[in-house]
Amino acid sequence: TPEILEIGPGHGEFAARILAAGHTAYDVVEPNDTLRAKLEKLGVRRARSYLIPDLQEADASYDAIIVCDVFEHLNDARDAQRFIAEASRVLRPGGILYILSPDLMDWKEDFYNCDFSHSNPTTVRRTHEMFLNERLATAGFAYSYSGFQGAIGWLLGRAVKAAATGKPAPNHAPSVITAIASTIGTKTPERRSARRWTWALPV
Repeated sequence: TPEILEIGPGHGEFAARILAAGHTAYDVVEPNDTLRAKLEKLGVRRARSYLIPDLQEADASYDAIIVCDVFEHLNDARDAQRFIAEASRVLRPGGILYILSPDLMDWKEDFYNCDFSHSNPTTVRRTHEMFLNERLATAGFAYSYSGFQGAIGWLLGRAVKAAATGKPAPNHAPSVITAIASTIGTKTPERRSARRWTWALPV
């Protein structure tokens, strides 16, 4: 059973999907007391409270780390790079790092105007370069809209723009990816909520 860590799971949309897919070794880090209690009732294995970029986890202790709508809230690029380094430390060989965040190049001024705490400007290139700095490999990306591709997705309002990069770890990773990917387009209500979906492999 893969061991999964989600940072800032909020109300637990992803957690519910992944737990339902049978991945019970699912831990979360959620500083909000109310949300953390909700996640514990949901059935996560362990719920801890602390702030990133530093991870209070042992080396090579997880197969996957999920960060959804959190990466852009780090204080600056230095904290972002520190978090990726910490994620690389905590991941096991062949582990996967998932980052879902707004794409500044698509949001433009809305990236900052919609939320004052968007302090780390997230773009595909910036994040890719941070991965390279920590010897994390990425393998291309593809955009989708509202969970659909092509004209149909575009006509659905471009509610979500997700870019996926990477390669699943052998054996257990595909089912984890399926459970996570099925939630794209469901997490946030913003009408112009561009998102980038990223996963990376340590090399």
